Amino acid sequence: MKRIISLLGGCILLAAGIGCEGKQIVTGGTSGPNQITMELVGSGEQLAARKKIDQARAFTMPDETLIDAWVLKAKTGPDAPKPLGTIIVLHGLGESKANYFTVATNLSKMGYDVVLIDLRMHGRSTGKYITCGAKEKQDVKTVVDALAKEGAITPEPLYVCGVSFGGATAIQYAAVEPKVRGVLAVAAWKDTVSKAQRDLGLLADKKKLESALQEAGKLADFDPMTTSALLDIPKLRCDVYLIHGLLDLSGVPVEESQALFNAANEPKRLHVITPGPEQVTLMLIWEQWLADQADMLAKGKIKPKASATPTTQPAK
Repeated sequence: MKRIISLLGGCILLAAGIGCEGKQIVTGGTSGPNQITMELVGSGEQLAARKKIDQARAFTMPDETLIDAWVLKAKTGPDAPKPLGTIIVLHGLGESKANYFTVATNLSKMGYDVVLIDLRMHGRSTGKYITCGAKEKQDVKTVVDALAKEGAITPEPLYVCGVSFGGATAIQYAAVEPKVRGVLAVAAWKDTVSKAQRDLGLLADKKKLESALQEAGKLADFDPMTTSALLDIPKLRCDVYLIHGLLDLSGVPVEESQALFNAANEPKRLHVITPGPEQVTLMLIWEQWLADQADMLAKGKIKPKASATPTTQPAK
C-alpha cells in the first residue's frame, strides 16, 4: 500500500507542473502523501533516540545544499560476524528516504550497513531544483565517502539500489565510484531528454523540447544533454540488475530499462514484471521483496551471462 501511495504521489507531482516547461523538468520535492509517510516514520532524531537507526546526519554540499542521510548498521550475528558490505538506497521522484525505511531495516537484519539519502529538494534535504542525477551522484559520493572515512559504514563492498529518479542516479553514481560492486535500478529513467518528453507530453514538438531543456539546464546549473544513465551505464564494471513492471505507476516505460539493459556490460539481468497476480503481490510485500533483490545482487546471484531476451519470470 505504501508503494502505491508513493508512486501515485509522484505522478500527481508531475501532473501539477504541466505548462512550466523548463522548470517542470527540474521540479522535485516530496509529494503530499509521502510527506505523511515521513511524519509516520519519524525524524532522524526520533528514530535515533528509539535506536531504530544508528545515525542521522546532514552534509553540506559545495553549493550549500544540505543532504540529509540516515545510517543503519548491520545486525550481525555468529554466522556473519562482520557486515556483508554497505548498500545505498535511493528513493524516487516525489518520495523520500522514509519510504524505504522498512527496506533498509530488512537489509540491516540481513547483515548489511545501509545508507538512506534524501536526494536534493526531497525529504529533509534542501535545494531549489533537481538535476536528474548530475549533482545528485556527487551528493551521494560526498555522503558515502564521508561516512566511510569516519568508519560509520563498511567501505567495501559497496552496492547501490534506486527507484526511478533514484535508479537513474544510482547508475550515474556507480559510473563515478569504482568501488561499487553492484547496481539495482527499478524503473530507472534512461536520460534527461526522455524525462523531459514525458513531462512536456509525447506530442511536444522538437523545438519546444529543446527550449525546455536549455531552460532547465540554466535554472539548475547542469547539462541535460549529458546527464544520462544510458550514457553512463556502459562505463560500469559491476553487476547490473534492472527491474521494471509493465504497469509501473512511475510513468517510466519498460523500453527505458530495455535500452539500459542493452547498453550495459555483463554480468547483467533485466527482470520484467508482467501484469497480474505477481505484480499485485509485489505491491503488498514490496519492502521485503526489494530487500531480497538487493541481497541477491550483493551475493552475485544474478545471471553471470544474461541471454539476449530479458527474463520475464519472477526473481528467485
